[in-house]
Amino acid sequence: MPVDTADDDPRHVAAPGERTVTTIGRGGADTLSGHVIDCAGDSRAVACFAAGTMIMTATGERAVETLRAGDMLVTTLGFGAPLKPMRRLGHCEIDLDTDPGADDLAPILVLPGAMGAGVPHRPLRVSPDHVLLVEGALIPARLLVNGETICRMPARGRITYFHVQFDAYELILAEGAQTESHVDPGKSEGLETAGVVQNLRRLPRVTEGAPLDKARLAIARHCEGSGQDPHGG
Repeated sequence: MPVDTADDDPRHVAAPGERTVTTIGRGGADTLSGHVIDCAGDSRAVACFAAGTMIMTATGERAVETLRAGDMLVTTLGFGAPLKPMRRLGHCEIDLDTDPGADDLAPILVLPGAMGAGVPHRPLRVSPDHVLLVEGALIPARLLVNGETICRMPARGRITYFHVQFDAYELILAEGAQTESHVDPGKSEGLETAGVVQNLRRLPRVTEGAPLDKARLAIARHCEGSGQDPHGG
């Protein structure tokens, strides 16, 4: 189903193997095609929510693709007010059937309860390098895959990713799970870089070592204690 990110969205239909990014900010929509912004050739740059992800706002949960610049979102990092205005919404469409980096771009599926009781409360789909808060550490979803409650989805078809951006790095609630907002200080002209850096220092970003082991053990315990078939059967 097509997704509109703005009433005047000049959507570009991606050709096979092409990636398209649309950024919706205070000045309207700006569409760029090719390997740009968070869809750069390095797949690690993609840190986004799949279309349909429910984000907690001041008025309740809303699908990420319906958000607009200025909407007040619930933030959980603990820096400043708990409600903050979103600066912009970025959109990225990838054809996984033709993209050479498809295996590294296919979404990670986090099943309900994988991170704790009711967390997330619905299936959560994020890009592989989208960071989740687990056991007090910020960890890319790809490093938490266990093949049971957190799985890598097949690299086929088209995937539409969205990223949410504020004036500083934040944690927001996606399907009830604490996850990161998008930030790229090197390409985010006009954003408060000092605030980005300050907020990033509040929690460790982990890719190895004891904090990662601790998070994986916690997820394993949640899986064993769920009493449910992790595949939903």
